[in-house]
Amino acid sequence: GYIGRMVGAKAGRKNLVGQCFDNVHIGSADLNNTAGGAAIFGGVADTTDGNCFDIEPDSFDGTVPNRMVIDYLYTKGAGNDLSAGTTAVIADAMVISIGKWNCEIVSRSTVPWYLQYAVTVNIDEWNVWGITSTSAVATLYNAVRLNVGTAKINGVLASATTSFLEMSPSSGDQPRVSFDNLTITGTGQGIENKDGILDIGKYVARTSGYAFR
Repeated sequence: GYIGRMVGAKAGRKNLVGQCFDNVHIGSADLNNTAGGAAIFGGVADTTDGNCFDIEPDSFDGTVPNRMVIDYLYTKGAGNDLSAGTTAVIADAMVISIGKWNCEIVSRSTVPWYLQYAVTVNIDEWNVWGITSTSAVATLYNAVRLNVGTAKINGVLASATTSFLEMSPSSGDQPRVSFDNLTITGTGQGIENKDGILDIGKYVARTSGYAFR
């Protein structure tokens, strides 16, 4: 299917959820969930409250290829949650390609500004700002495949020992992350790699803590 332009605001949980999709192409998506979230609508606040963009289901087994292309994506909210499963087989089958992603974070406590499990995400240009001390660490778990051309990440974390990005293997699978050009600016550590596979062409870190750990 094709959607030329999509505008989503004040969702109960997420503005846009990809679940069991094939060859979906969105020209531009403007997703704003600053006025939404489950807690605001009488639900229970959790680590998905106020997120904009979500990939599911957690029970996806990777037997059917899923593909989504978004030319331009703007998200404004607590974060984004791309977490369909845990294995490399699933990551190979679930592929999201984004041309330009402007990601504005309006923090909520306990909500990571970015969470990715075994999904392949390809981004040409990724701009992230608004991360604050109440944002939980962005974590790349399991068989993550994250491939980014140019990325600029900016914010103020709780301390110089808190990381903007954390790579954590689990269940025998390693995150595989690559950036052609990466700039991280702000209070905190840049990247903490707990035995993932990381490839960076150029890295500029203006951080108060470690650039890389």
